[in-house]
Formats: sequence, structure tokens, C-alpha cells
Amino acid sequence: MVDRYAMVPVALPGHVRVTQVAAGKAFSLAVTEDGRVWSWGCNVKGELGLGDTVARLLPEMVEGKLAEETVEAVSAGFEHVVALTKQGVLYVWGSNDRGQLGTGEDAAYHMVPTQIGGSVFGIKFAHIAAGLKHCIVASKSGEVYAWGANDFGQLGLGDVEDRKNPAAILSKFTRSRISRVR
Repeated sequence: MVDRYAMVPVALPGHVRVTQVAAGKAFSLAVTEDGRVWSWGCNVKGELGLGDTVARLLPEMVEGKLAEETVEAVSAGFEHVVALTKQGVLYVWGSNDRGQLGTGEDAAYHMVPTQIGGSVFGIKFAHIAAGLKHCIVASKSGEVYAWGANDFGQLGLGDVEDRKNPAAILSKFTRSRISRVR
């Protein structure tokens, strides 16, 4: 009988070194030292970023627009992902039912990485964190932005309204420089 709860190594092609990992509801991600993102597991809402909704039992490289970038970090929410490139650009994919991708769209999900927010307007980001159905990020200059579900005020904006676009969190941080979000 096979023990379903035993640790089992996950092999990536080419013997690349993994520098960061993240896990969502039923999917996993790895960032390799060459800045590539690999994903596997459940893919009902495009959370693997592979252009479809087919589950994967083995890691596959996320390509599309990310193939032109060097990814530094990924963070996984319930069924969505936010990725940060070495250049400080943000990409998102997966479920968007509560605006957690921050694209401003009503699209239910994105199956491929999509550049968002301040990345388009020249803001460079340094830190990312995905919650259940929201995201929070910090720019290289210390500003904090949040978007997505806000049932309990988790966006820090002083209300409980969802946001489909990145919104600056101003109140408590106006005199401080944020060094990290998790």
C-alpha cells in the first residue's frame, strides 16, 4: 500500500534549482534560479497559467508573456497567482471572481499571465502576497497597494467593498516606508 502522505521529490526537467515555491487551493508553483515558473495540480480557473483548464500531474513551464521575463517570486491565493519579475513588473492569472487579479475586468478568469496595475504605468514593485481572494503588494518606493475581495476589510482601505483595480493603502503608512509584505 502506498502512503499518500509521504514526501515525494518533484523532478523538474534539466535539473534546475528551485529558489521559491507557492501553493494554492489544489495547485503548486515553483520558481527556478533562471527565473522560470513551473506549475502543476488543479486548473479549473486557469490557475496554472498554461492557457487552458486541464489539470497537470507533473510540473510544466508557464510560458506566454512570462517567457520574456525573469520571475523573482510568485504568491498563490485560493485559485489565483501573482508573479513578480526582477524588473518589478506584476503578472496575474487564474480566478477573478472577486477582482483578485486586479485587471479591472469582469472576466471570470485569465488562463495566461497578464501584466497589471502600476506595472503598466511605470511603478516598480518589490514584494507580493496573495490571500484567499485578494492581493497586497509593495512598490520599491514603499507604497502599498491592494485589490480583490474585501469582506472583512482585508484590503486596508477603510471599507468592505471589493476592488477590481490596485488601490493605494494610505492611512497608516503615509509616514513610513514599507519594507516587506507577506
